Amino acid sequence: MLLALAVHTVGINRVFLPNAEGTATGIPVMHAVNFVRYGPLASGFAAILNTGQVEPKNWVLYAHHPPLIPFLIAGVYALFGISEWSTRLIPVFFTLASTALLYLIALRRFGPFVAFWAGFFYSCVPITVAFGGMPDYVNTQVVFFMLVVIETYLRWYETRQQLWLCTLSLSALLGALSDWPIFFPGVVLYGHFLLRCPELSFKAKLVPGLIMSLLFLSLIVWAESAGQGRSILDAIYARTIAGTDPGDLAKQMHAIITYNIVELHTSAVSLLALVFIGMVIFNHLTRNWTQILRYEAPILLTITAALYLIFALTGNFQHPWWSVLVTAPVSLAAALSVWALRNLTNQSVIRLLIPLGIGALFLNLSIPAAYDEISMRWKHARTDAYTLKELGAVIKSISRPDEGVLSSDMSWDPTLWFYSDRQLRPAVNTITKLNESLGPGPYPLRDWYSQPDGPPPRWFVMPPHHRATFQELADELDARFSRYDLNGYWVYRLF
Repeated sequence: MLLALAVHTVGINRVFLPNAEGTATGIPVMHAVNFVRYGPLASGFAAILNTGQVEPKNWVLYAHHPPLIPFLIAGVYALFGISEWSTRLIPVFFTLASTALLYLIALRRFGPFVAFWAGFFYSCVPITVAFGGMPDYVNTQVVFFMLVVIETYLRWYETRQQLWLCTLSLSALLGALSDWPIFFPGVVLYGHFLLRCPELSFKAKLVPGLIMSLLFLSLIVWAESAGQGRSILDAIYARTIAGTDPGDLAKQMHAIITYNIVELHTSAVSLLALVFIGMVIFNHLTRNWTQILRYEAPILLTITAALYLIFALTGNFQHPWWSVLVTAPVSLAAALSVWALRNLTNQSVIRLLIPLGIGALFLNLSIPAAYDEISMRWKHARTDAYTLKELGAVIKSISRPDEGVLSSDMSWDPTLWFYSDRQLRPAVNTITKLNESLGPGPYPLRDWYSQPDGPPPRWFVMPPHHRATFQELADELDARFSRYDLNGYWVYRLF
């Protein structure tokens, strides 16, 4: 846990960059920001995607994901203000909680050796290091509730105590309010329930399925009624294998295997997880039911991960960090393989060297991959002359929350909207675009959404090196509007 705490808190206050993690500053983070600004009841708990202070008639509402995580982040904002660390605090908390819970699940069944390696792999694989603090809807909070649901179900199955059933029900509800993938372990556990509880009546077996279906349908009704635009059913279908173009199927499967699984979990952990699957198949073929039952928790986790990857194929292809739901099953499976390899010999030196060698190989693969994901992979989206945080800070400092701002920045990255928190019209880099942008009308938002109407912009902010890049535009602005310099940026007053 100390290792996990160090890994996931050292960079908690790092700047949001134009990379995969930064995409969350668009929809999920604005969901939380506007909960603070307007209150969650104002939008029926749907996300208000607008930035700045906007009249309700111009709100763009989004309800494709349940609201629990933005609601929790908004609570942190209300206490500590909006910053990088307060934005990441809730996902980091769930990353640490998932690590601890996975450790305890392994400890109870397999002892401290497997528990340590499961927690070590989970907290240090590239996908957890790079995205463990990402404030997205599908992240470690869903992993946490998945682990709670599976563990409390198995405790109930073993003891039939009402305490575990109540804990299971509460964690399933909170998981459903986090995001849709929580229903994958629900389906797997319901199948286990039907197969392994023959003594129950037919009516008793129907009840959990009916409750789960009603919960799912309730979320569908909320999403359809609270949101705007595209139907939630259409959005879900587009993320599944059924909505995948047959011509893209092989490409998507290849990308998920090579990138989401092998690169973001390392080839070492992925291979060890395959070894565990081989062990399970061997025990099944040899009818070693005692060992199969001992592996019940990791088997249920692995089936859940496989079902999720296959069914939500396109979603995992489009959002590689969504494969974080695979990380706990893969980590526990890999830890069990390390344990099995260590137990192949009785020689103490070899028993020591096997895990040490695997750990060294794992870190050698994980550290560069995590660094690449955080800092290098998206370097083409940056500029050396300024950062989007600097530009956003200038925009925010010179304008009121209800004012519109123009800029020649062409990144179209959601982090600019997050840091500026104003109604923006970016990419104004010609005189023609300037003239077209000076009046009232729509304001673009992240992810191709658009605010239907807004006031005439009152400011134009030009980053430093754009004076030379867009010389004609700079000359036109100088001729028509008053200008002053702020931290190297040219700020034009348009009124």
